[in-house]
Amino acid sequence: MTWAEDDVVMLSKRDARGVTAMYDYDAEGNVRSETVDGKSSKYTYEMQSSAPFSKSRMTSKEDRNGNRFGFVLDMRDARRRARPSRQGVLWTCRL
Repeated sequence: MTWAEDDVVMLSKRDARGVTAMYDYDAEGNVRSETVDGKSSKYTYEMQSSAPFSKSRMTSKEDRNGNRFGFVLDMRDARRRARPSRQGVLWTCRL
């Protein structure tokens, strides 16, 4: 693993098979992208405007194959994943 010299974020890691994942972060310290074998997963976040200012809430993810997922919070602040199905119907599942 490699870590940023001026921050507590991991820049890369190598697994037991020798595959390296590289990470990029936004100004808030959220993972913006993860790149493996030249393909990237991308993440977007809702920046927090009130306390507690820990990490921002993830609002979407695009995986290395181009599949896009949106995330919403239910009434108990639990994150749920939402994406269109093949039939065009939106479904959600608890993470």
